[in-house]
Amino acid sequence: MNKSFGMLKIIIEKIKKTVNTHFLTCSTFRNIMLIPYFSLAYVTQWMMLVTSWRRSLFEELKSAQLSW
Repeated sequence: MNKSFGMLKIIIEKIKKTVNTHFLTCSTFRNIMLIPYFSLAYVTQWMMLVTSWRRSLFEELKSAQLSW
């Protein structure tokens, strides 16, 4: 009973190590793959922010001209 438990523990540790290294390589690879997507999303967000800011500025200018 005790011997098989020890073997099971060793097997579980081996599996854990394998899974951890696999997960590490996978997550690193996934992060590398995600970098372009993140930068693209970041640029898109900035573009949208600038566009909305320009639009609101334009609206303010129009309303200011109308009030004159």
